[in-house]
Amino acid sequence: MKLNIGIVPFVNKKYDYLIQSVDTRLIKFLNFCYNDCIIHVLVGQKINLDLIVFSGSNTLKIYSSNHADKLRDKIDRFYLKLVLRKKIPAIGICHGAQFIAKNYKAKITRSSNHVKTEHKIIFNNLFKNKKNLLVNSFHNYIIAKISNKLNSLACSKKDNSVEYFEVKNKKIKGIMWHPERNLKFSLTDKSIFRSIL
Repeated sequence: MKLNIGIVPFVNKKYDYLIQSVDTRLIKFLNFCYNDCIIHVLVGQKINLDLIVFSGSNTLKIYSSNHADKLRDKIDRFYLKLVLRKKIPAIGICHGAQFIAKNYKAKITRSSNHVKTEHKIIFNNLFKNKKNLLVNSFHNYIIAKISNKLNSLACSKKDNSVEYFEVKNKKIKGIMWHPERNLKFSLTDKSIFRSIL
């Protein structure tokens, strides 16, 4: 049976109006992970889903006065409530991870050394064969500290910021890199996404 996966889109301001978009590379990556799943771009509808992915892009509302970021916050909140109420597994990518972490009282701070670069992350005993992984980085904000409601699963080798986490006792995770932007999709990223279900 094919999985139903919903993607929470990013919001972009273009030509004086707001558009909701999904990076097509993310759709390809999810098909790589889940073998031809059924993808739904979520724009307010409620459907039966096996997984919700909070996509990247946008800036958290608390750090922005941009109307697109405010709308993104409303959409994210709508779907996080749905995740919690219906116990739907979820994962956040970059902005999506920051949104989830902030909802669970993590400390988010600005950083200039995570923009358009690569760096190593160190896993906390998750993979027997992998102690660290080189990941891409496109974010202006980092997860500097998590609350006791989250488990850190991997940290940046350069500044110890949290790059991969899970919500305790829930099937909710977040990663700060963009697996969909790799020229060749990673089997480690596939394992991370498959571990949610």
